[in-house]
Amino acid sequence: MLTDYILNKSEIIEIKSWNVDQAITMFNSLNSDGMPLQDADIIAAKLYAKAGDNNPQFKENWEEFNDIEESLDSLKIADKDSMLNQLMYIKRAVNRETISDGDSIIVTTPGIRRYYTDLRKDLLTDPITLSSELVHIAKIWDKIKSYTIITILSLFNKNYRLFLMSYLFKFDIEDIDEKLVTEIGETLLRLFSVLEIQELVYSSNKFKTFLFRQNLDFVRKDISLDEIKTNFDKHISSQWTYEQINTLIKEYTKRPLVVLNEYLYAKEVNNNFSINDGYEIEHIIPKSGRNIENIRKDTGIVDEEFFKSKVEELGNKMLLEEKINKSIGNAWFRSKLESSIEDKSGYKDSKFPTAQYFIAKYEDVDKAIWTFEDADQRTDKIADKITKFIFN
Repeated sequence: MLTDYILNKSEIIEIKSWNVDQAITMFNSLNSDGMPLQDADIIAAKLYAKAGDNNPQFKENWEEFNDIEESLDSLKIADKDSMLNQLMYIKRAVNRETISDGDSIIVTTPGIRRYYTDLRKDLLTDPITLSSELVHIAKIWDKIKSYTIITILSLFNKNYRLFLMSYLFKFDIEDIDEKLVTEIGETLLRLFSVLEIQELVYSSNKFKTFLFRQNLDFVRKDISLDEIKTNFDKHISSQWTYEQINTLIKEYTKRPLVVLNEYLYAKEVNNNFSINDGYEIEHIIPKSGRNIENIRKDTGIVDEEFFKSKVEELGNKMLLEEKINKSIGNAWFRSKLESSIEDKSGYKDSKFPTAQYFIAKYEDVDKAIWTFEDADQRTDKIADKITKFIFN
């Protein structure tokens, strides 16, 4: 038992030091086999030391930050280190630390600990301000965590958080709503969609360098969102062609664009769906199952490998609730359109707009079928829709 081990087989040694750096060094030496201190632990220790024992405002701020952070971390939205990193990006942009005298963008980023304890020690001399800023960041994440655009952005590249927070930080909490977050979120999503489609690395100057320069505007109150959108328009149009992106989308097979397509279609038909309750990717023509041989024959594709590649194209995929997807399994298309058969669910029971579209289109069709020709046509439509979104 853990309690027995602590009470009967452990020793507690108290070591006091009035120097925070010395205390941290001593702890790291004694703790060589234990859990290492996180950057946030070290920064918190320095803030507590600077604030002193009789600073109720700082203690209140830090306790509030801890409480919100614990909830955010459990949802994998943000933790202390990530929010300290976001604040660093904000500070560096506000103070124009990311631009050289020759107007070049400096994308090299210091570590969190080095930034706060070495490069910008002055930030730790005002614990109340720094802790208040961290509380503000935590409150923003707590407010926007369930917004659909946040869930979708998280499927693409988590670096979006750095730039989204730089933009939102200048607003009071009560002025932040889903409309505001969606507008700036979609602007970022357009670029991160290209990153996903092209399978390029984030550190490419087409992405990281551009975003660092935009971050200088994100933190400014005198720069409008329309100006930011225009900058993204110009950058995307100057780096890629419509045809290039459209072709790449047609060849794409992964999850993020399936979700993005559903999101864009939902906006098109005014369906305010949410994907926060869980979903799965449905293959309209199933890729496996006991009827797969007959299904493959019906499609006219004899070659098994070619069939597998066709099944994965965007036009053959949609979103379904996990429960419904498990219920219909690898059924025929006409069976999926039905519902409440032997206690099973079908497309009729789904809240997702594509499923609702299929029900409306085929409800009066006897023995409805779905072919790869249908999937190819749908892939072309999806590619056009997402390309238009990216190029605004």
